[in-house]
Amino acid sequence: MSADHSKITCFDLEMCCWEDARQIGEIISFGVCELDLKSGELKREAHYYVKPVVDTVSEFCTNLTGITQRVVNRQGRPLSEVVNSITAKFGTKRPYVSWGDDGDHLARMARRQNFYIPHMVFLNAALLYQLRKRHVGESIGLKRAMELEGLEFEGDAHNALNDSRNMARLITQANLI
Repeated sequence: MSADHSKITCFDLEMCCWEDARQIGEIISFGVCELDLKSGELKREAHYYVKPVVDTVSEFCTNLTGITQRVVNRQGRPLSEVVNSITAKFGTKRPYVSWGDDGDHLARMARRQNFYIPHMVFLNAALLYQLRKRHVGESIGLKRAMELEGLEFEGDAHNALNDSRNMARLITQANLI
C-alpha cells in the first residue's frame, strides 16, 4: 500500500510533569485527529488515557491538564495498546504531526517499555511554522502561533484532543503542509 498524502494525522500528548523539575514523564493522554489537506476538514478524532508504568500524576500536572491519577487508573490503558488502537484506526501510511517533539518522546517511551511502534513518519509542526514564518530560533507555542495567524484557541490548553484540533486548524490557516 502506498503513502496517502491527502491526509495527515495530528496528535498531541500530555505527560506526567512536576513543578520543581524540567523533566517530562510518561504519557498520560493521547489526542488524535485526521485532517483532510484538500478540504481543511477534520474527518475523525479519538482520545485515549494512558496508564503510566512508573510515574504518578502530580498535583501540578492535574492543575495543568485536568488529568488525575484516578482517571488514568480507571480509564487508562497501556501505551502499547493505545498505539495499536491509533494505528488501527488512523493507519501508518500518512504523516503524524505534532507541535514539538512528541513523536520523539513517543518513540523513547516505546523503547523504554519494550514495544514496537509501526513505521510512522513524525513531523514537527512547530519547526515547520518557525521555518515558514522566519521565526527560526524562537520558541513559539501553539497558542501564540494561533494568535499570530488570527485564530482563537478553542477549548482548554493542555488537553491532548483540543491541542490536536487546534494544531490542525493552524496547519490549515497557515498552509504549513
